[in-house]
Amino acid sequence: MPNKSHLHVSNPPPKQLLIWDGDCDFCRLWIERWRDMTADKIDYTTYQEAADRFPEIPPEEFNRSLVLIQRDGTVVFAAEAVFRSLVYRRSREWLAWSYDHVPGFAAVSETSYELIAHHRKFASAVTRLLWGKNVRRPTYVWARRWFLRALGVIYLIAFVSLWVQADVLVGSNGISPVNQ
Repeated sequence: MPNKSHLHVSNPPPKQLLIWDGDCDFCRLWIERWRDMTADKIDYTTYQEAADRFPEIPPEEFNRSLVLIQRDGTVVFAAEAVFRSLVYRRSREWLAWSYDHVPGFAAVSETSYELIAHHRKFASAVTRLLWGKNVRRPTYVWARRWFLRALGVIYLIAFVSLWVQADVLVGSNGISPVNQ
């Protein structure tokens, strides 16, 4: 169940800070993707590095779920932390809005989060099965590169073909002579 009474820290970070379990392979995979998605809007660190900086947060909370510390010092956990951290990605803003406004969405999200958190090894195996070793968003750099090169070769062939046939088609003795 979502907890609407949030903790506050006395020394909030200048940017939002998402704290995750550095020992969790599942967490590591998805944090890589979120770093790409949120660009430089959010800082990421492991609870092993950050727990001492925020004594207001109980250590068991770091072990239980993701922790997002917002710039105003508000601390959110679990699924809510995920959704609040992804608001910087325009295509993901609806998640935080749904968490706040859609009846049952927060409860289902938190229950799903707990299920995955309790079965991280299984979730990691499923992630690797579906996405492979890298879950970062695809950039399609190679596909773009080869598509543009192939398109360039096609244009080259077309213009060379035109150059070879131009005299026969529109030359002075061509099918449609230029002087007419």
